[in-house]
Amino acid sequence: NLWVGDEVVISVRLNLSMALFVLLMTFNMVFVQFINGVGKIKLQLITSCISMTINIPLSIYFAINLDLGTSGVILATCCSFGYSVILWPLQYYKIINNTAKGIWNK
Repeated sequence: NLWVGDEVVISVRLNLSMALFVLLMTFNMVFVQFINGVGKIKLQLITSCISMTINIPLSIYFAINLDLGTSGVILATCCSFGYSVILWPLQYYKIINNTAKGIWNK
C-alpha cells in the first residue's frame, strides 16, 4: 500500500502488448524445447545475438520516439524476436523430416 498506493492502473495497450508477448513466447517455446533437446542450437545462438543487439535501440525508439512507454518496450521485444515465429517451426520440420542441412542442422 505504501509503494503503489490504493490502486494500480494498467493500460489496455500494455495488456495487449503483454498478451502478444506471451502468445509469441508460448508458440516459440514448443519448438525451441525440441530444438534445444536435440542440440541444434547454432541458429538460435546467432539469432539471439542479433535480437539482443536490436532490442535496446528499438525499445528506446518505441518507448520515447513513438511515445508508447512501457508497452513500447514490450512491443519492441516482440519485434526483435518476431522472426522466430517462422524460423523455429521451419527448423523443427527440417529436423523431423531429415532435410536439415547447413545451419539448420548445427
